[in-house]
Amino acid sequence: MTSTQNEPNEPNEHDSADTPNGDITSTTKTITDATITDATITSKTITSKNITTNTTNVCDTSPDILNSVLGYHDLLLSVSSNCRTSYGRDLILNRSQTSPTPSRSRALYTMVAEYGRSSAAGDLPKSDSDLSALSAVLAAKAGNAIIDDGETFAEVLEMLLHFKAWGEFFQGNRRECPALWDEAGKEITVDEGLIDLLSTSFEGAELSRRKYTSLRDIEIRMKANSKKLRDTLDGLVRQLGKAGASSVLAERGGGLTTVNGRACISVKPTSMRAVGVVHSRSRTGNTVYVEPYETVEMGNRGRELEEGREREITRILSLLTREVVDNLGEASRNVGALAKVDAARGRWRYMERENGIIPQVGEEGVIDVRDCRHPLIKGARGNHIRVGPSLERDNAGGGTPTQGNRGLVLTGPNAGGKTVVMKTFGLLAVCARDGIPVLGEGGGRVDWFEGVVGDVGDQQSIDKGESTYEGSLRRQAEAVGRVGGGGSWLVMLDEVGSGTNPRQGEAIGRAVVEEIAGHEGARIVATTHFEMVKDLAVKDGRFRVGRMEFGQEGPTFRLLEGVGESYAIKVAERVGLGEAVVKRAEELIGAEGRRIGEVLEELEEERIKAVERGNELKTRVREAEREKEKLSAKRAELERVKSNVREKVAKEFRREVEEKEKILEDIMEDMKRMTGEGKRNGVKVVGNTWRELRVMKRDAGPDRGIVGVGASKPGSPRGDVEPLKDAEDVEAGEQLLALKGAFAGRTGTVVKDNGKNVELQFGGINTRLKKGQLGREAASGGREGGDSGPPKGRRQGISKRVEEDLRSAGDSGLLDSRSGKRKDGTMMRMDSNTCDIRGLDLEDGLQKCRDMFSTQMRAGRGTVFILHGQGTKGVLKRKIRDALRSEGVVKKFNKAKDEDGGDAFTEVSLKDGII
Repeated sequence: MTSTQNEPNEPNEHDSADTPNGDITSTTKTITDATITDATITSKTITSKNITTNTTNVCDTSPDILNSVLGYHDLLLSVSSNCRTSYGRDLILNRSQTSPTPSRSRALYTMVAEYGRSSAAGDLPKSDSDLSALSAVLAAKAGNAIIDDGETFAEVLEMLLHFKAWGEFFQGNRRECPALWDEAGKEITVDEGLIDLLSTSFEGAELSRRKYTSLRDIEIRMKANSKKLRDTLDGLVRQLGKAGASSVLAERGGGLTTVNGRACISVKPTSMRAVGVVHSRSRTGNTVYVEPYETVEMGNRGRELEEGREREITRILSLLTREVVDNLGEASRNVGALAKVDAARGRWRYMERENGIIPQVGEEGVIDVRDCRHPLIKGARGNHIRVGPSLERDNAGGGTPTQGNRGLVLTGPNAGGKTVVMKTFGLLAVCARDGIPVLGEGGGRVDWFEGVVGDVGDQQSIDKGESTYEGSLRRQAEAVGRVGGGGSWLVMLDEVGSGTNPRQGEAIGRAVVEEIAGHEGARIVATTHFEMVKDLAVKDGRFRVGRMEFGQEGPTFRLLEGVGESYAIKVAERVGLGEAVVKRAEELIGAEGRRIGEVLEELEEERIKAVERGNELKTRVREAEREKEKLSAKRAELERVKSNVREKVAKEFRREVEEKEKILEDIMEDMKRMTGEGKRNGVKVVGNTWRELRVMKRDAGPDRGIVGVGASKPGSPRGDVEPLKDAEDVEAGEQLLALKGAFAGRTGTVVKDNGKNVELQFGGINTRLKKGQLGREAASGGREGGDSGPPKGRRQGISKRVEEDLRSAGDSGLLDSRSGKRKDGTMMRMDSNTCDIRGLDLEDGLQKCRDMFSTQMRAGRGTVFILHGQGTKGVLKRKIRDALRSEGVVKKFNKAKDEDGGDAFTEVSLKDGII
């Protein structure tokens, strides 16, 4: 991040002005020449309407077909409602990602699947931002104005942290989400400097007074001036009261008030000139508000400080705004990338909500989806929607195209669902272009089409003198022209051939269907009642024929194979056309026609009953299979959970062991190196080293599933220790072993026998333990079946070599084993005086340090080591050291000595006499 200005956290003294404390308000201010006039990003770089919009090769389906016929915009509204941001919603609603190629459609669906897998695995970032802060930055740039409220800067920071979280996610999941990475992840960059700047510049919604000390100094002067002014006013009021309040003051107590920012007292008109400068009068004129002469200069000073404060706030906010606006190009690019991720989120959430699927996308003109439902009709019945070459399905539900048809002719009664099925085909084709999940059974396939054309609905034009039939023919002619130009097209023809003389109309309808089917890339779905068109579908191998089922109670909306009857007489009866009219129609049909119709109805009823019985049996079989699958899935899940738990425990244990091993290696290396330096420099062995080794061995021992060298089994008593009895006496200076409590397994020195409990010292720490919690080593010097104990006079658990090193260090004066101090008076780092804040944020880490400060001071110790580590950029280290400057108990702090850990630790000296 570059700037020709001073950084906002280091304002020049001559830029600072005297000014007062108050909230940062949302008034618009103009940025001066020293701010963002050199920025090159324009306000048109990114908006919710043009962000990463693809305007080439969009689906060549007319708006009339998309919206008036298919209702596609309503479907897009339903899908986009699942997006988090307006940018993601606009990508879907504007069809900005409509795919120009089949491979692009597959990429869109892959992005949806990758988002879903990451969501289910809980891997997605937890940060949440609607990215609306970008609008505020764009507005600031467009109006050459500053962002002048802390809440907006907080939203910008939240957006930047959102960028960072997603950037880190993509860096760690490139292999798991290759499509999302290629489409969005690789575009995301993060300005760490700007994040750090905004993080430290505000405390809540106000500028940080700790960071901007010039502003804090002004407010201190304002407060002092205000106090002085108030004290002066109080003194004047008391003085005037003694002189005779009835002749000077208009109100008891002087009626102190503020008029136009000036501190005034209330006096009578007769005394106003003698008291001070008049600023206002009451409505009655009996009270005059006067600023005493004695406070005029203080009032002027207060006004100057207040104006200076406002100038300083404006200056700082101006510089911060410049930094944000300079980052506009990066922010716009990141928002564009995350808008695509949000669009994938919207599609995935829609699929989850509607129980949809991601279909396969090919290039052979195949649509094949089982149990497919119309997405805009709640409770719509599922049907096997199929057109194009047949799919020979494999066990996994997929398949490859084989020889098949180029069209589907739908027959059956009016209001039976033919048009709904036909429109479902159209929606499937358009959804595949936009990567929208479809509603159906897994393993479905929807190939890529250039567009959807056809003749559906009444589009007559009275203005053009065009009849319904002429309008229908015109749309059919357009469809023929489209498919004649090549490419893959889905053609919908509703009631083809209707609207004119039936004989001529069905001939024209059949001819149109034959013409469209003659083009290899075209797929046609047509509805009809005409026998000539039905006959084509039955006899021509390029077609399949389907019928809508009609039961005893009416249409069932089930799509079946074969030619269906129109059931015109039945429909007329159902809608209440009139008994006389229906009877006359039957007479006109004739006895032979009625008999054929009745036979067909009886056959259809018997077929429906047989199908229902078969479906019932299939349902029972499927239920049994599902129960079996559920049991298998539960077993598999149980095994997976058990495996995960074992793996997690093992991984955590390995991590702890590796940490212990690393500590042990470091200690041994230090011991070897220090011992080799010779007696002149002494043996620099930390007095607590061996005790730490024993504690680590115990921590990684039996309780954790590892039997270490010399460790006893859990719960087994030590053969060389005799527990003390309550009446047993102990002597000062005697060494006793703690059997329970925080010091279990450690040897302490007796300070005082208090009867039932004993005061002992463990490494400079005094504590009291009950005698039943202590033990004395057996006099035999060994234990049955075990190793012999340590030689008399040697501290238990310490080898002879280490004992000699410790004694040498103590004898040479280099180490005080009680205090842990070196010869030069500096404190050595030990577990007992180290505060580990790694992995914590600043607030939690600082609180943990404060607790440690309190504990150490109560114990009479004045040094604490803070372990913060180096971090990626040392952010925690820098923040904690900044915070220590304001801690009252801290005397001084520095990075730790190399032998105490170096710059990964901060050594803190505490003040004396503070509890």
